[in-house]
Amino acid sequence: MVIQYFSTAAREGVARVVGNMPFAAGQTVNGKYEILETLGHGGMNDAYKALDRQTGRLVVLKVPFASLIGDPATFSRYQRELEIGKRLHHPNIQQLVEEGRVDGGIAPYLVLEFVDGALLREYLREHAPPLVVLPLRRWD
Repeated sequence: MVIQYFSTAAREGVARVVGNMPFAAGQTVNGKYEILETLGHGGMNDAYKALDRQTGRLVVLKVPFASLIGDPATFSRYQRELEIGKRLHHPNIQQLVEEGRVDGGIAPYLVLEFVDGALLREYLREHAPPLVVLPLRRWD
């Protein structure tokens, strides 16, 4: 998929159509993904737990914030995530399932496998050993 840069007018149009939290439980994206719940907000996107109606499996739908669509830095970060997702295949890595555009429009999305459990951030907060700060030593 090639993601294109968009003008400010196009981004504003997306913002009107998509909004910042575009989906609610019960809505369907592209006639395929039924939104079950909002999982949260990342640095550049909203994440939703969804049901793939064709396969019956649970997935995560990630949609960039409408205000960021067309921003070159966001484009670069999104493109990197997409390319890395296509290359990585390991049982301990969440798999990229699909990429697309919301209802054929200009707003891109990623679909990842749904992995049930705690967020890594939460797990580390509860289980990671305390951070030890070591003094710096100068080697002359």
